[in-house]
Amino acid sequence: MADTNNHSIRVIDLDTGSASTLVLKGAKELSSSSGLGEFGVTGTAESGMPTVRLDPVELSTGSGRIRLEVELPAGYKVNETAPSVFEWEVQGGVVELPDGSSGSVVMPAFPLELPVEFLEGSGQLALNLYLIYCEAEQEQVCLIERVRFESPLRVLGGAAPAAASSPTASPAADTAANTVVLRHRVELPNL
Repeated sequence: MADTNNHSIRVIDLDTGSASTLVLKGAKELSSSSGLGEFGVTGTAESGMPTVRLDPVELSTGSGRIRLEVELPAGYKVNETAPSVFEWEVQGGVVELPDGSSGSVVMPAFPLELPVEFLEGSGQLALNLYLIYCEAEQEQVCLIERVRFESPLRVLGGAAPAAASSPTASPAADTAANTVVLRHRVELPNL
């Protein structure tokens, strides 16, 4: 059971009614040195959050999309009741996000597509994602995935260049024009 106000996880024995605090020994903060580099994690944000940094992307002005694709480990699913959090940041005013883009979403469905307007100029799009996921069958183990995406953008007037994607993307999946694709594969932590 999550004891949110005390930042703890409590283990409750339903047979005896006793409760204890879960203590994880040897757990370390995820970083690019923890073997995640092959999945596009190339650094960490100031908060210690693993960060996926995309190569600079060129887009055209006008309507477009941001597509977020998250792959969970086999046997896991997005939690049906706990809210996941999406925190979008735009620097340079190159993207107009729809109202309500940032905030909590219960059981987000992936891929998540966000219609946006791209405005001429240079800047950066960033997303801090906090995703709650659990074992699919019993939901006795739930985890939180934290990841930050950073995508430098250059928006030009005229025809739309090819879609952009994170380093873990397969080129065949990026055929839509004026679309930024953020991909992340969740790996189970070593507990």
